[in-house]
Amino acid sequence: MTGFRSVFSLAGPGLPVISFLARLPAALCPIGTLLMLTELDGIGRAGVVAGMLWLGQAVGGAPIGRLADRRGHRPVIVVASVANTAAVLALVGAALGGLPAGAQALAAGLAGVTMPQVGPLSRTRWSVLAASRPEGAELTGRALSLDTTIDEISFMAGPALAAAVVVAFHPSAGLLLAAALSAVFGVLFALHPTAPGPVATDPAARTGVRLASPALGVLCGMAVAQGVILGAANAGVSALAGQLGETGVAGFPCWGRG
Repeated sequence: MTGFRSVFSLAGPGLPVISFLARLPAALCPIGTLLMLTELDGIGRAGVVAGMLWLGQAVGGAPIGRLADRRGHRPVIVVASVANTAAVLALVGAALGGLPAGAQALAAGLAGVTMPQVGPLSRTRWSVLAASRPEGAELTGRALSLDTTIDEISFMAGPALAAAVVVAFHPSAGLLLAAALSAVFGVLFALHPTAPGPVATDPAARTGVRLASPALGVLCGMAVAQGVILGAANAGVSALAGQLGETGVAGFPCWGRG
């Protein structure tokens, strides 16, 4: 606990709380989409639309992170949070309005692409803050450990929270909660005083840097396989719960990163 006190001294306890709530939509949206569409249209459409949302998150993550480095966290995360809120609301509207599967998949893809990358960008902030202290290396390790714990808790709490609000209120409640959290806490995370500005890049420093390699290909393949397992598990649990007439409870077993 003493180590975490030194981390909190960097930015105060507010940043971990805000970053936790701001990253919850990334955990709420996939299972929220599965729960809503399983209830409204069946698991077949739910799996396709939720898969588009996951694909969008994978495609949009790197560009958002790159833009945040080049333009600074504040403008990029504010725009992403507002756009994500609009896209999630469009997905809910498309589902409740009975629009074709293609329109729902398009809205889900946009919701995924615009998902603010709060977890990775939060770790960037901790690294920048810790680097300014004499005990930078040790403090960076503690800060990243705390942030990783927050990340994992969010991916455990998200599905359970989505299930709870779906059971208590409406099939779309999980996604509506995600939209509200993105609109409020995504923007608060963006505007927090710790948000770094643009990072100056030297084009000459990138000369000769080779990103692609066989080792990276193996890691990417392993990550894709892990994602297939997690996605299949989430969709399978949702299908089973729907078959048993208890769609809303599917989020409770789907704890974990997915």
